[in-house]
Amino acid sequence: MNFKIIHPSHQLAGIVKHYWLMECSYKAKAVHNQRIVPTGLPELTFILGNKITSQSDSGYFNSHTLISGQQNSFYDIQASGKLKLLAVTLLPSGFAQLCRHPASELFNQTICARQIWGQSISEVCEQLYESNNLQQQILLIEQFLMKQMAEQQPCYKSERVRHIIPHINPAKKMSIQSMAEQSCWSRKNFDRSFKSLVGCSPKQFTNIIRFQYALHLKSKRPHLSLLDVAFQSGYYDQAHMNNDFIKLAGLTPRQLFSSCPPHSDYFGF
Repeated sequence: MNFKIIHPSHQLAGIVKHYWLMECSYKAKAVHNQRIVPTGLPELTFILGNKITSQSDSGYFNSHTLISGQQNSFYDIQASGKLKLLAVTLLPSGFAQLCRHPASELFNQTICARQIWGQSISEVCEQLYESNNLQQQILLIEQFLMKQMAEQQPCYKSERVRHIIPHINPAKKMSIQSMAEQSCWSRKNFDRSFKSLVGCSPKQFTNIIRFQYALHLKSKRPHLSLLDVAFQSGYYDQAHMNNDFIKLAGLTPRQLFSSCPPHSDYFGF
C-alpha cells in the first residue's frame, strides 16, 4: 500500500486540513471491507481507480467524485481490484467556505460532488486521471478550491463560529453555552449558525470530537486504561464511553482498539 499525506498551501490552510493519497491492489475477487467512522471533517474524494461501493448509500458511490459531510454514525465501504483515492480532508467549516449550500444539507450524506459543483468538478477529475504527477494533481485541486473560495462572499457570522471551533476540545472542557457567549450569540442563534456552517449541531459535533479525542489519547498512550481514557476524554464513566463508541463506530472501545490501532483523523497530522 502507498499512503501519503500532503499539507495544503498557505492560501488554503484555513479550509483544508490536508490531502491524502492511497494506492493499493487487492487480489482477484478479493473484497476489502473498511469501516468509516465520524471524524468531524468533511471530505472531497476523487476515485481514480476501481470504484468503491457501500450497502448504506443510494448509489452515489458509482461516481468518481464524492463529497461527504458530517456523520454521526458509522458505515462500511467495500473495495476490490486496483484502488486509488486522492482526497481533500476539509476543516470542520471548510465545505461551507467553498459553496453557497449550508453544510447541514450534507449531514449524514455522501453524494456525487457534481451535485454541488457541476461539470467543473468532473473536469478536475478528468485532469487528475491524465496526470500521474502527485504535485501536479495537488496543484490542480488547489486551483479549483481557490476559485470556489474566491466566489464566496465574506460573512461575519461565519467568522464568529469559525473562531470557536479550535477551542472545541475535551481537554478544554468548554460548554456549548460558553461557546455561544464567546461568539456573542444566544444559544439558539449559535446552534442555528453552527449547524449551517459546520453541518451538525454543536452537541453532535462535540460528541464526535470527544470520540476522536479518545482515539487520539489511546493512540498516544496505548497502555492507558479504558477508565482513564473515558475520564480524560470527558465521558461521565466507562459505560457512557461504551455507548458512544457503539453508536459512532459500531464497536465497544475494547473491540475497536483490539481490531486495529487507534487513530484520530481530527487530532492527527
